[in-house]
Amino acid sequence: MAPRSAKQVSISVPQISDAAFTMTGEVLDVVAASWTVSTIHQTSAHPCAPNNISISITPDINVDRSCVHTLTVTGLVGSTTGGSNVNLVPSGTSTAVFGGSAGWDRSAGQLTLTVLSNLVGNTSVYFEFELQNQAESQGAQAISISAPFLFPESTLKGSDIMRIDALVFSNLQVTAGSTWPCSINVLDVYFAMSVPLRNDCKRTDTLVAYDRFPRLTIEGLTGARNSTISALSSGDEEFSGADGMFTHANGNLTWLPLQATAKSQTYRFNFTITNRATQQDAPEMSISADILTNAKMGMNSGSSMQM
Repeated sequence: MAPRSAKQVSISVPQISDAAFTMTGEVLDVVAASWTVSTIHQTSAHPCAPNNISISITPDINVDRSCVHTLTVTGLVGSTTGGSNVNLVPSGTSTAVFGGSAGWDRSAGQLTLTVLSNLVGNTSVYFEFELQNQAESQGAQAISISAPFLFPESTLKGSDIMRIDALVFSNLQVTAGSTWPCSINVLDVYFAMSVPLRNDCKRTDTLVAYDRFPRLTIEGLTGARNSTISALSSGDEEFSGADGMFTHANGNLTWLPLQATAKSQTYRFNFTITNRATQQDAPEMSISADILTNAKMGMNSGSSMQM
């Protein structure tokens, strides 16, 4: 028997098209974290003064500490506080959340806080620390707070933060005891200052600790016969008895305060010179200070050195 030829058998399978199904529900939807409250305050704009910075923040959601390890505050420039850490002022919330200290970078003006416990939504967290203001004046700075991947950088609300005032003299006057040639002349000096003088100033350009008060100088005491002025005489205790350094060639008198001074208080002291023999009109006088940012101010000298 001759062999049969093989038959082709075909099987058809209906094609099934892919179908897309939409799943409803907020699956993997992650909300953004933000601060409902973020404020900052400072206690002093005076040069060289300790400045307590306080910050209050309130997250809008609960945040597990495994999700946020650090908070960073930036913009705190204008301080002479050194070291790699600053102490936090002890309080219930700050100690529990951030411990007793925070990392510090003076040149960057950056404070880094380590988060030790969960942040509770709509619950305020308050922390406070102290910085030492620099001697130079500066305007207010924009201070921001952020946390990696969680809280984007946002500006803390506050006014005049890290502002440091310049020294401005006021109520300036010099009065004379005598205008006669060759006579003893007791000069009374009056002035006020817009910021206190402190004896622990530093400058950020050198970070030199002067360990003294700013040095004050009166210029324009020309025409005196005496070559030295050993000390300031009677007056307010902050200046009376202070050693004076008189430069006869240019008529400059320089001295250091004996005590810290107060803002806006008018001070008085006097010193004695011997008038020259020949006639002169009253010279122009001015007062200035070193270390601090200040403008040389003219003094109303009247007839103080007129002969």
